[in-house]
Amino acid sequence: MMDNSGHTTLNNHEMRLFMKKQNFLLLNLFLAFAFVGFDHTCKASDIEVRYEGAIKTFYDYWGILNRNELSEKEMGGLVSEQFCFVGNPTIAFSNIGDTTAFYNSVRNEIYPAISSPYEFQSLKIYKMAYQPVSEDSVLLSLIDVFHTTPNQTPRKTMCFTYNLVFNKEKGKWLMNSLINFSVDSFPSNWRPIDVAERWAYRNGPPIEELQSIMAADVVP
Repeated sequence: MMDNSGHTTLNNHEMRLFMKKQNFLLLNLFLAFAFVGFDHTCKASDIEVRYEGAIKTFYDYWGILNRNELSEKEMGGLVSEQFCFVGNPTIAFSNIGDTTAFYNSVRNEIYPAISSPYEFQSLKIYKMAYQPVSEDSVLLSLIDVFHTTPNQTPRKTMCFTYNLVFNKEKGKWLMNSLINFSVDSFPSNWRPIDVAERWAYRNGPPIEELQSIMAADVVP
C-alpha cells in the first residue's frame, strides 16, 4: 500500500513475511557459497567485468558512510527500495527513507558507542572477497576496522556480507541485504579483491590483536 509521501509500505503481516524471506535467502546464500571452491590462482586484483559495477556501488556507499553524508538522495542511488539487515534482531525496511534513517542512526549512535571512550574517526577495510550468485546478484564480504582518536588508532573489527543486485530499471547495482558474521567466519574460499588504497587497512597491528565484535553486542 502507499503512504502519504508516495512510498510503498508493508503491513505487519507483509513485513514479517518479507523479513523471513530475506533472512532465509541471505543466510542460505551465504551458507551455500561459503564452501564453494574457486581457482586459487586467481589474483586479488581480478574482478569479473560483470560485477565491477557492484564494487563501485559498494565503494560509493563506503565513502558517504565515512564522510557521514548519508542523505536520502545519496542512499536512493545505492540501496534497494526494500533493504534488509539480517542480525539480532533482523530489520527490514520498505522504503529508502527508513533505510537512510537506520544508517544515520548506526553512523551517529552505534559507531560512537563502539569507539567509546574514544571518538570514531574512520572505517578501513582489512580484506574483501566476493562470490557470484547469478548474473545479477553477488555476495561481497569484508572485515572492517574501526579507527578512533587519537591519530586514527585501530581499535575493533567486524565482519559483514552484502548482497548486491543489478536493478534493471535503474541500470545499476544496488545493495539489497546485509548480514553480520563473526570475523572468524570470513569466507576464506571466495574470490579475493584488492582493497582500494584509500580504504585499505595498512601498517596497523595484526588484525588478531584487535577486538572482534558483533553488532548485537553494541549498546548505544
